[in-house]
Amino acid sequence: MSRAAGLARRANHLIKAAGILWFVTAAVLIGQAMLFGQQADGMGIGVELICEDAGICAGEAEKIRGLESEKGGGVEFTVWKEEKRQRVEGVDGGRSVIADIVEINGSSELLYPGGTILHTGDTDGCLIGEETAEKLFGSRRVEGLALCCGGRELTVRGVVRSSKAVLVVQAADPDSRMTRITIRPGR
Repeated sequence: MSRAAGLARRANHLIKAAGILWFVTAAVLIGQAMLFGQQADGMGIGVELICEDAGICAGEAEKIRGLESEKGGGVEFTVWKEEKRQRVEGVDGGRSVIADIVEINGSSELLYPGGTILHTGDTDGCLIGEETAEKLFGSRRVEGLALCCGGRELTVRGVVRSSKAVLVVQAADPDSRMTRITIRPGR
């Protein structure tokens, strides 16, 4: 029985390693294709990969980001997932709003360019959409205010442009499985 368990653990490890290898290979190839595309038409947009079945854990993404940094890699990426229609509450105002929660690992800039950036290590902060800010606080000037979502108290770092009610948070759990990857090649 222990031999079978050992083989099962080893098979699981190989499957996980193959998934990480797939991600790194896809990131590099897509990044290179995007870089070539930028040289051809001057446009600098990110590419989104959807991996609903496999996904990647936030901790795995951090390891890959570290490897890319060590080798001087030019591919920037953010892994993320979206949970639709979750309750977000103001800590002191008693108001609440139903919003889509975007949990990320990486810089928020790839998903919401041109605004305040929610950095990878900032698990106590969040970004909220304009609609969320208005409904929850009655204003778009909400930096520094507190809110609560899913048992987490978060400090608003900034407001992002979004066509819907949204809350953006960094993954606090390294085992949180992300199903989307947004990639931008180095500059």
